[in-house]
Amino acid sequence: MEDSLLQADILLWKKRSRASLRKHYSVRNLAARELFDTEKSFVEGLEFLVTKYMRPLRQPLECTLIEPGLADKIFYKVPEVLAHHQVLLAALSSRIEEWNKDSVIGDVLLAHFAKQSMIETYISFVDNFKYAKGAITQARGKPSFEKYYNVS
Repeated sequence: MEDSLLQADILLWKKRSRASLRKHYSVRNLAARELFDTEKSFVEGLEFLVTKYMRPLRQPLECTLIEPGLADKIFYKVPEVLAHHQVLLAALSSRIEEWNKDSVIGDVLLAHFAKQSMIETYISFVDNFKYAKGAITQARGKPSFEKYYNVS
């Protein structure tokens, strides 16, 4: 009798452990996919910024809206940040496509964010932030830019 109770307890424990592992793998999978979706959204936002604002404001036709120097301050390092995140997105996409219960994603993040070029890009980007805000404020002082800014 005692052996059968012990065996029943062991079976119950194994069943709960398997269910717990399945839930753990499911949560890991959802977290990895959420990370991918968030990165994809971030890249799309940067691409929109570059396409809708940066490139047009750097075109000769639009040059009358703001001085080229202001555009450079506003969008300083944005193309480089975008390029880094496009590479990260591709790496995350590859990992997600091959995802299984043993997959990990931290190594992809560590490899990407430990790159010296990424670190330097973000340091420069952050250091320029107050100048970018000032440049936007200065540009918005021009009615033509303010109209472009509000219409876009």
